[in-house]
Amino acid sequence: MKCPNCNSSVPNSWNICRCGYNLKAGESVTKPIYKRNAEVVKSKEEEKQEIRNDIREINNTIKNKPKPRIKKPVSEITEVIDTDSLVAKQKAEMLKASEAIRRRNIDGDATQILNVSETPIGLTDPGYSKESEQAPDGNQSAQGDMEAGRIGEGIISSGTGSSNKFNFRGKGRTYFKIFFLNRLLMLCTIGIYYFWAKIKERRYLYNQTELDGDSLDYHATGLELLFAYLKVAVLVLIVVGVEYLKEIYPGELIVIIAGLVLSLIFFIVTPIAMVLTQRFRYSRTSWRGIRFSFRGKIRELMRIQIPGILLTILTFFIYYYYLHFKTRDYNINNTYFGDTKFGFDGNSSDLIKKYLLAYVLTLFTFGIYWWWFAAERHRYYWAHTYFKNIRFRSTIQGKPLFWLKLTNLLLIVFTLGLGYPYAVIRETRFIFDNLYLDGELDFQEIMQDAKSPSAVGEGIADAFDIDLIGMDLGI
Repeated sequence: MKCPNCNSSVPNSWNICRCGYNLKAGESVTKPIYKRNAEVVKSKEEEKQEIRNDIREINNTIKNKPKPRIKKPVSEITEVIDTDSLVAKQKAEMLKASEAIRRRNIDGDATQILNVSETPIGLTDPGYSKESEQAPDGNQSAQGDMEAGRIGEGIISSGTGSSNKFNFRGKGRTYFKIFFLNRLLMLCTIGIYYFWAKIKERRYLYNQTELDGDSLDYHATGLELLFAYLKVAVLVLIVVGVEYLKEIYPGELIVIIAGLVLSLIFFIVTPIAMVLTQRFRYSRTSWRGIRFSFRGKIRELMRIQIPGILLTILTFFIYYYYLHFKTRDYNINNTYFGDTKFGFDGNSSDLIKKYLLAYVLTLFTFGIYWWWFAAERHRYYWAHTYFKNIRFRSTIQGKPLFWLKLTNLLLIVFTLGLGYPYAVIRETRFIFDNLYLDGELDFQEIMQDAKSPSAVGEGIADAFDIDLIGMDLGI
């Protein structure tokens, strides 16, 4: 939407514009700032024109001045020459001053009208960017996104050249404070605050990730996650009940039946949780006011996951390479930014030989060599991911990745878990410091997608500790 005070485009979730105008209160505006700025520019132009007219009159006076017929002394001639040079010098200074005034006023007006400032007034906190920003609920956000219309109203082309880079500004100390305070509140609320803690931590990581000067936003709420957990509570009770039966009736037949039931639940729940979780997370993530979305179907992922997991077990994890690749292909090709989708054009046969080599060498190197293959696969995946005319490029190498994983493990172990927030910040920064976009950032034609999925998948994924295969580094 547009601010009635400064006539600039602002995200629908903001309460206060960068110019200080309260968007929600709807206070009256005697004279909008952009109209006042236009009047100031006009008055300055008139002043400049008056100065030019005065200079023109001075020049005409000097040219039309009659030449003296009487021979003047040398001192008078020198005085006339000095006077002419002084007038010319004053003329140049006046022109320079008027031009400087004009540029200063226009630059000042552009700063106010185009809102060059990075963040709105009163919406940021030192050390926690955009933490205090109010997240809209699902209906309000969907309605606001539909009103936003085309991306041209909220997003402009960067014009920054052919290569762009992500920038992660998160700090371990700040994230540790958030993490530690969340754990204290979870203890005080018997774990109920967990849902709000998870949202707060994830929002901090998103807000500290920037592209082309604008950070990602995360709009989920703790209440959404709480309701999602309540919806999947029945499924959790079934799993707990099966485990309880195994303890009460320790017979061999009961154990076999319970194992089959749990395996069936796992095979069915895993793809469902992955799809619903990604739908929820992407729909709550935005950049420059435009939201991401995930439009994959559960049935398609089931066709990949269920036989893939069985073949992975039967082949002693040799088939895991194809399972990982197909899942990545499915995830990327069903991800959208606004109404424009991402694409993946990799070929599963490109890395199979290197995977088999890593499969063997990992056994003899106690798992160390795996990180070299993980880095190469990570680079390959990003190199074959594209968005419109943009290609992604990762520069992660095996040795830095191995040392990152090793030092993070030591940090967590020797601090008894207190170093976990620092490990998260280090790994996130490592990923984004090595991620580039090759191509022009031109998002003028992207339309907003107003779909707002529920958070049920998020609850299932957490309840069964299911991660998104292929979305983490080194899996």
